[in-house]
Amino acid sequence: MKLPIYLDYASTTPVDPRVVAKMQECLSLEGNYGNPASRSHEFGWKAEGKLLKKPGQMLLLWLIAITER
Repeated sequence: MKLPIYLDYASTTPVDPRVVAKMQECLSLEGNYGNPASRSHEFGWKAEGKLLKKPGQMLLLWLIAITER
């Protein structure tokens, strides 16, 4: 099936399936859905630990996020 051309990337963008798979780990009760900046509870500690395992990749995501603002 041929997909239509999508030109509204300022609104939203398609997400790579690999990113979706990793993000699903952080979006459920079984995953690391806590706020990594919250250091007063276990949910935050686990989320921060997940980020610290991949610092180079997280830097890339952070840079992408700040350019979107």
